[in-house]
Amino acid sequence: VELCLEALVRILFIAIIGVGAGVVLVMQTVMAIFVLFHHTNVTFPHERRWGWIFIVPRLHRVHHSVLRAEHDSNYGAVFSWWDRLFGTLRDQEPTAIGLADAGVISVRELLGQWSRLWRRPGEALDWLQGALMRGNYLLRPAYARQHDKGERG
Repeated sequence: VELCLEALVRILFIAIIGVGAGVVLVMQTVMAIFVLFHHTNVTFPHERRWGWIFIVPRLHRVHHSVLRAEHDSNYGAVFSWWDRLFGTLRDQEPTAIGLADAGVISVRELLGQWSRLWRRPGEALDWLQGALMRGNYLLRPAYARQHDKGERG
């Protein structure tokens, strides 16, 4: 849903200001390259210096932390100065990355769970509420479970 809304806003903005197709293509290509780059698990010489201008892998890792205080940061996709400007830059290694204690389910199971939203909305909402109450790790992020346990973060 978020990606669809983002695309809709982007399309409206492009239509309103009249940006050419070539400019959009170049911008989207550069953005895709940066997103792929900062999601790699690599380090390179002078990465800290480059991080003053660009989002580099070492800056973006903390955005995927299991701790809310850490993952609510480093939102930039290309330039790190946006996070500096808005006070969301954290220059640190994350405590841990990913979904803590995430269970493994098949793609078929996942699609089956989410298809309920379209077939039987009332039942799906009951299932969703139950899953959240049980602490279903696919739906309930680590920071929420920590909050329930009284942990800080």
